[in-house]
Amino acid sequence: MNEQEKRCIFYTAGILKKCEVKIPKCYPLVLCILPDGKDEEIQYEDFKNFIDIIYDMSPKEKKGSRTGIGKAEDTIKEKPVNPFECVEAGSDRIVSFDVIFVWREKTDSDIMEISQLNRSFLRKILSDIDDARRSTEASEHWNLTNLWEAFFQIFKDKSEDQIRYKGHLIKVLPKILKGGYYQDPTLIKILTNKLLYEIRNNSRQSSISSIKNLLVNYKFIEAVQKGGTMIHQKSWELGELLAEFSFPLTKHISSFWKQEIGHLHISAARPEKLWRVMRNWDILLIRHDGDHDRNLAGKKVIYRSALIERARTLFKEVEAEKSYNVDSCIHGFLSKVNRLDYINSQTNGGN
Repeated sequence: MNEQEKRCIFYTAGILKKCEVKIPKCYPLVLCILPDGKDEEIQYEDFKNFIDIIYDMSPKEKKGSRTGIGKAEDTIKEKPVNPFECVEAGSDRIVSFDVIFVWREKTDSDIMEISQLNRSFLRKILSDIDDARRSTEASEHWNLTNLWEAFFQIFKDKSEDQIRYKGHLIKVLPKILKGGYYQDPTLIKILTNKLLYEIRNNSRQSSISSIKNLLVNYKFIEAVQKGGTMIHQKSWELGELLAEFSFPLTKHISSFWKQEIGHLHISAARPEKLWRVMRNWDILLIRHDGDHDRNLAGKKVIYRSALIERARTLFKEVEAEKSYNVDSCIHGFLSKVNRLDYINSQTNGGN
């Protein structure tokens, strides 16, 4: 079967439509996966069988339920979908794939095409992604669906119910499939904005749940990257230390969660500002987190003093290195808050 005959098969509208894989919670992004093989070996039946497999695995929209842009994701069956499960399906004569990313909004647009993805290489990439997913779940005990949904949960702009960082997503997806997704400094900045948005606009209990999911999604994506973590370790640790001060205050001061934590990107933007925040929160704790048990109260003061001394050392180091990173600090802060909340719920029933 020559190239022209292959194109005749795929560019028949009805057949091309069947090659689409819709991913729950990732609308309006749709993938179109086209198999290919050596001209002298691949047969029409190979294409037909593969197309049928894709069509059967892709969630379907309910008739009459499409209500407008950004709403169609609600019409897709909510089940985990790996858009590349079909790589293992079909004839051995299929040796590569062309992948087209389609953005379905007012008008459909093919935003990106990746040609001649070798089947064996793609298997290796998918295996690496699956290893990252399993390791993330094992360490955090949370379930994930797939890599695409992890990206979309971080990128989605709730205020518009659309994808805010479409351009970055378009750059990243082909890099992953080609094995060239290295460090992604933009991603942590996007994550920080999303986390603080959740805090400013939701109750503490609701945003803690969202924070947990966002952090594990980020950890999953980071595990797929080839260049290691984008977290600055000392800034991360400063954030963890700050969380030790904030956690009791969220119980005593009702506005603390939204007003103080929700604006950390401003109040902790530079090391000296973060130091002032930590000292101010220490003073607030003396006022609000007193204890009738003098022995316990004394232990709390000693513990916080040790935290401040460790922070003082870290501040000197990051200032000398000029290496402070506010996004890493906030990420460390919220990761620690998330762990403290879990420990608190287990020991005190969440009270």
